[in-house]
Amino acid sequence: MKRILFTTLIVLIVTQAFSDEAKQIEQLRQAVAKDIKARAVKIDQEFHDLQNDLDNADPDVRARAISSIVHSQDRRLIPVIRTLLSDPNANTRREAILALCRFHAKDAVDEVGKLISDPDPDVRHTAAEYGRQLGYKSTTEEVKRFLKDEDFPNSQSIAMHLAQTLPPKEAVLILAAFLDHKSHHLRKRAIWALRQYDTTLVKPYGVSILRLAGDPDSWVRSAVRQDEERLQSLVTTKELWQLSKHGSPETRAMAFRILDKKGEDILREMAANLQAAAPVLREAAIKTFTSKGQGPEKEIVALLDDPDRRVKSAALYAMRSLHFESAVPKLQQIFATGDRSRRMYAAEALLGMDEEGTVPG
Repeated sequence: MKRILFTTLIVLIVTQAFSDEAKQIEQLRQAVAKDIKARAVKIDQEFHDLQNDLDNADPDVRARAISSIVHSQDRRLIPVIRTLLSDPNANTRREAILALCRFHAKDAVDEVGKLISDPDPDVRHTAAEYGRQLGYKSTTEEVKRFLKDEDFPNSQSIAMHLAQTLPPKEAVLILAAFLDHKSHHLRKRAIWALRQYDTTLVKPYGVSILRLAGDPDSWVRSAVRQDEERLQSLVTTKELWQLSKHGSPETRAMAFRILDKKGEDILREMAANLQAAAPVLREAAIKTFTSKGQGPEKEIVALLDDPDRRVKSAALYAMRSLHFESAVPKLQQIFATGDRSRRMYAAEALLGMDEEGTVPG
């Protein structure tokens, strides 16, 4: 009897526990359903508010509404955004292009393409740049029209964007012409744009790219330095030797670096460059000898007193691996009087020589 009562009690307890748990689950379900309904109502309200803002007479309100739509990722309003491509306000048209691009609305590509001839220069440029991302394909005739059109202040930049939608051979031909453009911004962008094309197509313009290593603009020079590895395939050994003799100092220095990577013997030229008038050539020569672990001791040690800061630093750095005994007095002087980084390099060089027993006790 006791056993029956005990079993009955256990069953009642378990049944009550399951009943309580079921009630909690039901309460939770109702709370979630209520929250979802409230969120849906809020989203619908925001949708209608944005829809009203897109029809607002104030162009700033319309532009802000487009930005809010992009942020919300609500694709239901894409058809309305497309109608704003013909909005009387230029900034609204431009925001509409950007929004369609962020939504990847490729079916709007033709409408965006029409704005490449928009009266407003910012709209034209945005349509050319972002229309390409939507899949807009230009024609050679359209690109040439922008290249010749001097009425549009940014027509050359638009032509560059459109050229990249052409077949590769035609695109490279047009983009390469920008390497000699008077605008440093377009020269830099031409170098960047040409990277996306096959080496065989770009090879005829390798020398032109390498010559820009000596460009007056630092951004253009930086773009060429980033292409240094690729230039090994774009410029022949013969062309590199020619550029190493007749190019600008920066071009010559890069040509020597590429020749060295190609396995050419440049040590004789590097020895001569230690006395070159251009600091960039002296610096390049020191770095070459440093990488080889050997070099003319007297000439390299003398460059520890070079008037150019970069050359002087390269010579000091070289002492860490070249271990020239004649440099010890100068290194001790630098360690005693130089700034923090120069003292550190001098100390490392002296310690390295001390390990080899070349520093006097």
